[in-house]
Amino acid sequence: MRKLLLFVSFVVLSLSSFAQSFDFNGSQTVKYPYNAAFDISAGENYTIEWYQYMSSSSTYQYPRTFSFGSHAMSIENWAGFSSNTAVAYYYIPGMSSRYITASIAGFLDTWFHFALVRNNGTISIYVNGRLKGSGTYNSAISASSSELFLGSLGGGDYFKGKLTNFRFTKSALYTGTFTPSSNALTSSSSPILALTATSPNLLVNSGTLGGSFTNVGATTYNAATPFPFSAPVPTIASSLTTLPALSACRSTQSTAAGTFTVTGSNLDADITLTAPSGYLISTSQSSGFASSLTLTRSSGSVASTTIYVVMAAASSSPASGNITLSSTDANTVNVAVSGSVVNNNVFEGALSFDGTNDKISVPDNNALDLTSNYTLEAWIYPKTFTWLGGILSKYNTNGSNGYMLRLTSSGNYRGLSFDGMETADNILNANTWYHVAAVNNNGTRTLYVNGTAVPMTGSAFVQANSDPLIIGKDFDSES
Repeated sequence: MRKLLLFVSFVVLSLSSFAQSFDFNGSQTVKYPYNAAFDISAGENYTIEWYQYMSSSSTYQYPRTFSFGSHAMSIENWAGFSSNTAVAYYYIPGMSSRYITASIAGFLDTWFHFALVRNNGTISIYVNGRLKGSGTYNSAISASSSELFLGSLGGGDYFKGKLTNFRFTKSALYTGTFTPSSNALTSSSSPILALTATSPNLLVNSGTLGGSFTNVGATTYNAATPFPFSAPVPTIASSLTTLPALSACRSTQSTAAGTFTVTGSNLDADITLTAPSGYLISTSQSSGFASSLTLTRSSGSVASTTIYVVMAAASSSPASGNITLSSTDANTVNVAVSGSVVNNNVFEGALSFDGTNDKISVPDNNALDLTSNYTLEAWIYPKTFTWLGGILSKYNTNGSNGYMLRLTSSGNYRGLSFDGMETADNILNANTWYHVAAVNNNGTRTLYVNGTAVPMTGSAFVQANSDPLIIGKDFDSES
């Protein structure tokens, strides 16, 4: 890739009332005779700035905005500018690295303000008032007795587009983020000020050096200017500032996701989203949840993107917080999020048993003495499997033979037993919700798991008794 030096000279190309701009067609330039004022002493501060409108029809990959010999500025993209991205190169004679760079995007067919500033040895490249690149060089910079060219590198490597208000001042006008002037620049103490105002003064230097520019290649003028100029600001937008409260079962990631949309414009960097502790985000409703994610910009923009938010699996409610949306030089956007997990043995309408000594006992009642027509129904979430782990039982003393629903007695205990009849083993998995319905219809027993009948073997016998109805414990074991 070809590189050029960006020349720093005391020049201002500015527009006043009835202002215009140079309109370079890719083979034109204007020039001003060499003057010793173009040379920069060691340790001397300076500022070079201008407004430009680069045409999207540019085909040359290394156009030069201006040059004093090899001291020059270029905007380069070896693959061409169809992607609306490029690297700005500021070439400085004598600098060991030869140049300072700044990545830019979204610069075609729109007005941009550029400023090159040396302040106490630090050289910064500002684009629309925002720092985009910097380097260190405090030695003298020679113009090499060369003319000042606008729109080319010494009459070659031509720039295509409009250029105006080019100013070179031997002082550091900007030392941090700033707002570019909304109006045409003034000459101040700048040695050169080219006012493309009205004929016949289009090429007159109104700076302290006086004189005129020379038109090379029949450069034309255009009434279009950036004024009043308003620098495009990197912006992130969210459809919501507060997400509706989320909820989840204990130790289970929430399945119902909250959503909001994100867009970005005039971006210098991708958008990064970061969730607070206890929350996860994704661009997919069903997968890819993580604590942070990145939305990649295209030509400085991020199209409307839906963000899904869930609570991470936890045993207690997470603290409320903000999902932060950030990008370089853009204002950070916060989306407030909150959620709840019931942190006790009852969560989301379910009972949690520890498998050791937890149970619920319902005293005997004639209404509970069921023998021929009944349904035992429950949602279960087994965490471990134990021998005859009890779900619901009215069989709690020897010979009472009440109805019961429990885990099986053999193998991995991952089957179900209903009134003594058993399913096959391994029909259940740990940490999974199941709906179980055990139906006795006049002695015909059917066991449904998630609505599907499951085959059972064995025989059943049930009689009325005075045992209590116990939930979470069987006659022989607890779960």
